[in-house]
Amino acid sequence: MYQALSEFLLELSRHKILWAVCVIAAMAVTAVVLYFFWDLVARGVALARPRGRSPADNRSRRGH
Repeated sequence: MYQALSEFLLELSRHKILWAVCVIAAMAVTAVVLYFFWDLVARGVALARPRGRSPADNRSRRGH
């Protein structure tokens, strides 16, 4: 498998435009995956927070 991958990458490196498109596509896929990952993390944190007044609301109510 590694031999086939090496041969594929060597052949692809001879075609500069196709190589650049593959790199940009890999970066785009990574960006989308990371976006959804951190979105799920943020939603999980939001669900884990207790509902009700925030500490900022309590501070303003005490007159500070």
